[in-house]
Amino acid sequence: MKLTETNAFVGYNAIPQLDLGATVRSTFRKMSDRQTGAVIISSGDRPHWFVSGDWLKPAYEKMNRDEIAGKDPAAFAAGANIAELPIGTFLGHLKTQPAMVGPALPVTSTVESVTRYGGNPLFPVQDPTHRWIGWYFYQGELLNSLLGKAPVFYCERGHPNPDMDNGFCYDCPAPIRQ
Repeated sequence: MKLTETNAFVGYNAIPQLDLGATVRSTFRKMSDRQTGAVIISSGDRPHWFVSGDWLKPAYEKMNRDEIAGKDPAAFAAGANIAELPIGTFLGHLKTQPAMVGPALPVTSTVESVTRYGGNPLFPVQDPTHRWIGWYFYQGELLNSLLGKAPVFYCERGHPNPDMDNGFCYDCPAPIRQ
């Protein structure tokens, strides 16, 4: 069976994409704006990581707590606001990494042929002219995270926020809960 004929294939524009230089804040904002649970982080036209909100939000919150507690001063020697770090820099400071995107597959690929690529959980799919047409999810849990909800940050008064902004709620002066 061809990849494009399965439930594990989604169109290319179904997953929002950001460059490695986009900030952590804009990554969360993109998920919120598109009402999706994940993004692809790329360098130019090469997709590198599939980053789900379910994975990114706890990683961000842990790094933020560690920075506040002084546990990771080397990573933030310049006193950078974690939310303003480029997503590529942020990911480079983590001990675990998000799911890697596998090599591009031709549209004529079959489900059976994907097994030779090992553990890659997600593959971009190209047409014969090498134009991106979609994504094939080799691991179903990643597709489920894409279909999930965007991360939400709550202030101390319980208002939902699409990102951590400057640490305070969009609707009131309360701080965002950590």
